[in-house]
Amino acid sequence: MGILWSMGRLGTPEFENVSLQETYEAIRRHCFGSMNMTIEQRSKEFFEALNVYLMHEFNYKKPPAIINNNGTISVFRSKCDIYLRTQYFNKYAHDDFPGNIIIISRIGFSRIRMGHGKRLLRFIATKAQILGYSYVGMEQCNPDATAFAERYGFEVAFGCNYVVSVDRLVQETR
Repeated sequence: MGILWSMGRLGTPEFENVSLQETYEAIRRHCFGSMNMTIEQRSKEFFEALNVYLMHEFNYKKPPAIINNNGTISVFRSKCDIYLRTQYFNKYAHDDFPGNIIIISRIGFSRIRMGHGKRLLRFIATKAQILGYSYVGMEQCNPDATAFAERYGFEVAFGCNYVVSVDRLVQETR
């Protein structure tokens, strides 16, 4: 709420019941402008937020994720193994995936059935919505990943690849 206060809006009737997501959106607009971020800025902001999320979720002392020049993010630690592509128009994605997408290429946790996957999807969906992505995809799903994807509203895009709109994923991960 501090950013809304500093913007002189807190306390007005229009902002009495502001949600956390709306607060994040206001912060993003205040700090970065409205959707004027480059592909690299979006990827970097997502990467930085993912590091903060994973450090909190798994009690890491150092940022666990690394980002490549082409927008791929990888985390390979004892508690989690994650590989994502975050480019706004992902030139490395298969042509059947929509372009405005975050693709989950690999996701795994040392302890399963603890809610880590759902919380990660909730984080991805919320952050993707704030940054202006339209879809989240999962590629080359094995049977366990397929069941996970279908549980959260993903639909078959082609082959073993799944896609869901960010808005639907936000609803499914509440």
